[in-house]
Amino acid sequence: MNSSYEKLKESCSLVGLEPEPFKIITIDREELDLLQAKGYQKRLYQPKKTSREHYVAEMFDQIDKTAYINESNDQILNLLILAHSFGHSHFSHYNKYLKDQAENMRKKLFHHRRIFDEAIRIYGYAEVVSFLSKMNELFDLIHVTTLNLDSLINRLNLCRHKRELANMVANEAKYFEAVSQTKIMNEGWATYHQIPLIKKAGLMNLEIGLTELQLYERPRYGLNLYKLGKAMWEEVDPNKSGNVVKTYRDAHFINRYYSEAIHNEQKIAFVKGKQIESDYIKVKQQLIHSALYNGKVRVQVDDALSDSTESLTIRFQPSPNSSKQISKLKGVMRNYFKTKLYIKPNPVKI
Repeated sequence: MNSSYEKLKESCSLVGLEPEPFKIITIDREELDLLQAKGYQKRLYQPKKTSREHYVAEMFDQIDKTAYINESNDQILNLLILAHSFGHSHFSHYNKYLKDQAENMRKKLFHHRRIFDEAIRIYGYAEVVSFLSKMNELFDLIHVTTLNLDSLINRLNLCRHKRELANMVANEAKYFEAVSQTKIMNEGWATYHQIPLIKKAGLMNLEIGLTELQLYERPRYGLNLYKLGKAMWEEVDPNKSGNVVKTYRDAHFINRYYSEAIHNEQKIAFVKGKQIESDYIKVKQQLIHSALYNGKVRVQVDDALSDSTESLTIRFQPSPNSSKQISKLKGVMRNYFKTKLYIKPNPVKI
């Protein structure tokens, strides 16, 4: 693998890639499943259960700049993964939004370790992880990028140590939202460049082409981010791609490059009630909304009303799916946090 890595690295400039150096670590399937459940290797706890439902071939960890590769992969798959990882390394280095959030996480790792260890000494490991899981449930439901997190956390009536743990989870949630809001661009960019890079490195053969078709051309579970992202990058003027990588997020990218031709070729649709919606404009609007919020509800703390009623009042922006999310949010808030709670719709966009 080292020889292939060096050849690919030397050929990056020939296809317009300027990746940061990254490490390659081979691990077994169980370790990779655990890593995917954690979200990044240096995370101090595991908020989700591991799943063996789908075979995980690799994971590119943007926090520690490492490609983790399943030791069960064959050589052809690993070559594609290496080429794909060079694309990820370039994108995560140059996309300002993603880079800033990843760098913010790196800077906070030592602080997170300190407050995590201190909380364990006081409450014990089980209670700390239980609390962190509750905070993850909360932040999995609400869009944190547009939320005044300090106002929310300060009104949850938490002690100092748990308030610090809540801020730790909030920092993680901001990073994961950045990953989510650039995922189509990131995966598409890596997929768009992997075969040209392999060709320039003199490593291309028929088996590689067939393997790529199996991985990225067939429908996968949910939206095929690789195929869709690649198709949209093919629409980008090469002279403008650097600026697009640097300044765009998925919502802007979809709005600009999700053409009717791509829509017809990709055959993307979504379920609305009991109907399947495949209209180009409506699908595009749904893709943009999903790219912005990823199924989360957009909320704000109503500070004035919270102060006057001595309760936590949350305003939410109504949307087609918000009622189900608000019901879950009420359950999480009332089950886990000892505070008076009111959740009201906000007719004004927030």
